Amino acid sequence: MRSERSWPSRKEIEVLKILQRVGKPMIGMDIAKSSGGVIDRAAVYVYLGRLRVKGFVTVKRLEGADYPGRPQPIYRINGLGRKAIAAADFMRSAASTMPA
Repeated sequence: MRSERSWPSRKEIEVLKILQRVGKPMIGMDIAKSSGGVIDRAAVYVYLGRLRVKGFVTVKRLEGADYPGRPQPIYRINGLGRKAIAAADFMRSAASTMPA
């Protein structure tokens, strides 16, 4: 049986763009803060969970003496996530040049 990935939503693309722009792994709360209010703090983890399942981000949990308390997931955009951003940007630019 073939596995099909679904396309990221507009908000999921925004999360991917933040991860790409920052250029380093981030926790969800930092992604929400970096969005300037576009991504709600409560919803960011929903979007990140969907992006992980769809294969657009990778997740790592940091544990150890340097990271006390409950380990927080750290999210990083991967190659498929970068391709999704490029495709979304292409589709948006192509749609804007089409006659009405």
